[in-house]
Amino acid sequence: NAAYVKFSNEQLEEEIKKLGLETILARFDQGLETKLSSSGDAVSLGQKQLIAFMRAVLRNPEVLILDEA
Repeated sequence: NAAYVKFSNEQLEEEIKKLGLETILARFDQGLETKLSSSGDAVSLGQKQLIAFMRAVLRNPEVLILDEA
């Protein structure tokens, strides 16, 4: 949440809903309070990719290029 200081948690939740990202957020048991850890205990690699996607969309870029390996 620190990367999105311009939003309160309430505003961030509203923005997530507006952008249709709530189904992705629902995959995390603790929602916005999900802890991220480099030790690998917190979230899986796939979940980290979902978080990266949500962060990219929340930045509201003019162009978003998705590359599937």
